[in-house]
Amino acid sequence: MLVACGLAVGCGVLAVVPEMATYRGLSGVDSGQFAAALCVEADLARRDRSRWFWLGPLAAIVAVKILWELSTGQMFFGTESMGDIGLPVPVAHAVGAATAAAFVVVQRGQRCQRPQQQAARTRRLAGAKRHRIEPWCYVRELPLRLHADDPRLDEMLPDRWAAAHPEAVLTHRLDESRAKAARTRARRAHRRAHRQ
Repeated sequence: MLVACGLAVGCGVLAVVPEMATYRGLSGVDSGQFAAALCVEADLARRDRSRWFWLGPLAAIVAVKILWELSTGQMFFGTESMGDIGLPVPVAHAVGAATAAAFVVVQRGQRCQRPQQQAARTRRLAGAKRHRIEPWCYVRELPLRLHADDPRLDEMLPDRWAAAHPEAVLTHRLDESRAKAARTRARRAHRRAHRQ
């Protein structure tokens, strides 16, 4: 994120203030770090509403600061006590904050998709296991059909797919599972007979 902010601030200053020969300073990257922290806290505040009591006013102050700097061209906090630090470049703060916020939002979106994708894979594998299908054969064909927008997706239901592809049905432990099911049925019938 720091590298992205640094590059974006440099490009933003070059695009908005092309007459500036050199630019030095990390205030744009600092603004980006602050904006990223606010985005993370806003995400946490969705679950804990009490965080909004301090997060809302703080986010408003940061937004007002950046807008005031952009509209006036001067720094929000006076720089007289800091000596000669050069010309203020308010666009650096805006670009840094926007870049960091976008970076956090994109990263958050990618993290949200990973568990959903993993859950979908697990469901597909569980369906293949339940219907005694060789998982690799089934899982290999399913995404290809989904990607191709194949209208025959009902054929990809595990039971129908197994009937259409008998070579992919696992039979090496079928006798064992049938014997186990027969023992379970016999045990249940025995229990029912003794209850009466």
